[in-house]
Amino acid sequence: MNDNERQFEEFVRGINFDDKYDPVHRDGLEEKLLCVLSKHPRRKWSLQTWRILMKNRVTRLATAAVLLVAMGGLLSVLDKSAAPAYAVGQTIDAIRQVKTVHLAGEFYKQGKFECWMRFGGDPDRPTHVWLGREGQSISKICSPQGIFGLNRRTNWVHLAARDERNKDWIPKFGSFFEEAVKKSGTDESVEIGTEAHADGKVFIVIRIKTPNRERKFLVDSVTKLPLSFSTTRDDDPMEMMKKTLAVKNLEWIRYNEQPPEGIFDMPPDAKLVESEADCMVDPDSGLVVDGISRQEACLAITKQACQAMIDLDVAKLESLALFFRLWPPEAWEKVRDAKAAGKWIHGYEITAAPYQEGDVWYVPCLLKLADNKTEMNTPMIKFYQMEGKTYCFAIGSKEKGIVD
Repeated sequence: MNDNERQFEEFVRGINFDDKYDPVHRDGLEEKLLCVLSKHPRRKWSLQTWRILMKNRVTRLATAAVLLVAMGGLLSVLDKSAAPAYAVGQTIDAIRQVKTVHLAGEFYKQGKFECWMRFGGDPDRPTHVWLGREGQSISKICSPQGIFGLNRRTNWVHLAARDERNKDWIPKFGSFFEEAVKKSGTDESVEIGTEAHADGKVFIVIRIKTPNRERKFLVDSVTKLPLSFSTTRDDDPMEMMKKTLAVKNLEWIRYNEQPPEGIFDMPPDAKLVESEADCMVDPDSGLVVDGISRQEACLAITKQACQAMIDLDVAKLESLALFFRLWPPEAWEKVRDAKAAGKWIHGYEITAAPYQEGDVWYVPCLLKLADNKTEMNTPMIKFYQMEGKTYCFAIGSKEKGIVD
């Protein structure tokens, strides 16, 4: 270990952290770090140094702040033409002043989405949220009226039974960038640089590399507000799909725009429904079953859905069975590969007559897989009246539960 590294480690060991953000304190940290780092600017921190930094008993904010102050110092030393040194405190300050955020991005599992948020001082707890998926008529809304799902096509509303402000679908915008950096460990590489665009503007770029993926953050060098986030490499996307709403990309982020009139409001003439699945159906999909019995309708939709699985008719599956509307493109690609390899569903057998439990019907069905394997699947079927017609949908299965 050389003198520069020893000075840096002694400095980190001696830092007295607290939970309160203090710009004077931050500037003092930055000055001390720059003093040490500028003596040997092109040498990377040692693994031991990194572990000391990460193992100190500090708050999350303090850890991320020291990390980014240090990287910001490296940036100003290595590249004299770069934007001013970047510290997470600057972005936190900027975000706290934001009144609204409008962003568009992509979830790993649910695909592309758009989101509006309004804040009242806490960037991690918006007072209003509107979240919608591309090409879908359904949106999730958080407002003083409550937490609810709204289907604009049917004007049906499902009210949440509990406060969902701490649920994963509520974007914690203030912590998004901080959390990404905080999770950096000894197996990650964090780099800060700049990026010049064709219009002459220069942006701060943060790159985080892990064994499985690489991510890139673009930050405005003037306002210090994040502008976009992208996953540039991912070797294991299925890992991220296990999470409720894992963000893959944020295409753009805009600030302090005026939200569309009434976007956070519940329509006064909306019809309340009892389950979230009820909010997903619409008269442009499903199976019209006027003129036949409930038993005949259950058999008809089960046979059509099973055949669509065998044929990999994605449009048909998404129309009849709500579960398949949640599959991302990557999941369909894996299924296509399995079918090409002869490892996908190749047959089915309805093993018993449809039966009713409450307002839901079930159809016992055996799916035939490769290598003579089978899997029991009992579709959960529900009927709806829309626009003067009777429709039925597979809203889940007895084995996996209702779609939500």
